[in-house]
Amino acid sequence: FEEICDVVPFLETAADTGISLGEQKFSPRVFKTHFWEPFTPKEGKYIVVVRNPYDVMVSFFKFFEGWMFPEGDISAETFILEFLLKRGAPKDISENASVFHHMASWWARHNEANVLWVFYEDMRENLRAQEE
Repeated sequence: FEEICDVVPFLETAADTGISLGEQKFSPRVFKTHFWEPFTPKEGKYIVVVRNPYDVMVSFFKFFEGWMFPEGDISAETFILEFLLKRGAPKDISENASVFHHMASWWARHNEANVLWVFYEDMRENLRAQEE
């Protein structure tokens, strides 16, 4: 495959990119999403990858800078304070939750048998250990 989304589609963008969620080519069927728990499809197994909230915010700023706003137009501090921290709980499925609402929504299920809670930093340090 040329792009990971061809085999592990993003729920939020599959329709926009012409990927049919009902005709996935591989088994088991796997999807990725940034949905918080209330908006995630039910009756599945979940791998919830969480990351240090500070690192999430810096990464999000760098991802958006130069794409959603011109480089240098907004400081990282303004972006984090005015955009990320004011988000709160999403009002509908088209919005993302704040990093804190997202983590809290999944934390409520972290001990369930069908939910695996892993840390991004641990995966970066030793991916093989996280797979076991």
